[in-house]
Amino acid sequence: MGAVVYFGYVQAQAESRRAVERARERQLQDKERREAEAARRAAQAPRPAPAPGAPQDAPPPLIISPQPTADRHTRHIIARVSRADGSIGVSAGDHCDFDVKVEKSTTRPAGYWCRAFVECNGVRLYGTDTPRRNGFFPCELFRHPMGVAGEDRETTHGTGDPFFQIDTRKDRMVVIDDATSMAGDAFHVEATIRSVR
Repeated sequence: MGAVVYFGYVQAQAESRRAVERARERQLQDKERREAEAARRAAQAPRPAPAPGAPQDAPPPLIISPQPTADRHTRHIIARVSRADGSIGVSAGDHCDFDVKVEKSTTRPAGYWCRAFVECNGVRLYGTDTPRRNGFFPCELFRHPMGVAGEDRETTHGTGDPFFQIDTRKDRMVVIDDATSMAGDAFHVEATIRSVR
């Protein structure tokens, strides 16, 4: 009699484990179904429009905290082009060499504003003095290691100069412009920063 009771107990335990496993399996299937439905809805949802004046293929905005600073050291940037779209005379592998300077501003605290004249392969991509002064962007400076991060998020059509983003912490620089650019054509140039002095 004891063996029959024990056998019944073992069967009940096994059935209980199977019931728990079936319940877990149903939960996993329900979760997978919900995730698949959420992914389907997300894929069908309209994509947010970029900021007015920002190019469609612009990288996401930088997270920087421009602070007033006494640091007036110019950052000399050397980079190599990794992507070049458009017929402006710049190709992948070309050399970029330019300075980022801290500029005084009557509307922003000292050290908040930088200016650059970005050239790659001898072609000016960002910053001019004529017909109007541009090439200014909010920036955050770093001392150890020496570096800078900042951006100008609109193209020439929007603000009179190209989209520009630099982040020496990530060794990356991007310049994008529309057909109204000073280069005379729309372009997209990305470069890997090789040194900052």
